[in-house]
Amino acid sequence: MCIRDRDRAIYGKDCEIKALEGVLKSKKPLPPPGKLKAEAEGLEFRIATEAYTLDHEKELLKKIKGKKELLRQAIDIARKRSRIRRLRESIEGIKRKREKIEGQIQIIKKEIVSKRREEEKKQFNQHRKKKKRAREMEKKAEHERYAGGMKELEIGDVVIIRKKGGSESEEN
Repeated sequence: MCIRDRDRAIYGKDCEIKALEGVLKSKKPLPPPGKLKAEAEGLEFRIATEAYTLDHEKELLKKIKGKKELLRQAIDIARKRSRIRRLRESIEGIKRKREKIEGQIQIIKKEIVSKRREEEKKQFNQHRKKKKRAREMEKKAEHERYAGGMKELEIGDVVIIRKKGGSESEEN
């Protein structure tokens, strides 16, 4: 799963959280499901254990039915809140994984840049060496052109040095 996929997952989960929160805001606050269940069971127990008139028993049955409907709604709300909590935890997990991947990418980028710089430095040094060799070869060729047919001097040889002006001098 790449970073783009993780971002899409985060976005999808964020949208789902917003939708669930919108639904929860539109509903009126209800007591906790456990309390409603206990109240409904208490009423059922009272009907089962006590003797009531038919009208009073019907009234209690209507209350039980209302409590069970409220219980169903409260359970639905509790499930939605639980879903929101799980989605947020999932988003946090995805974000941690994303940050870990980004850290690895940064490390790899640094390695690539350093290798690229090393290669560029190596190529620069090779280019500089080639230029240096070319200059040395040029100097050597120029020296051979000017030295021409001259041979190396030994002690006792007579050398004639000419100036551009045309005067000559002899040395032993």
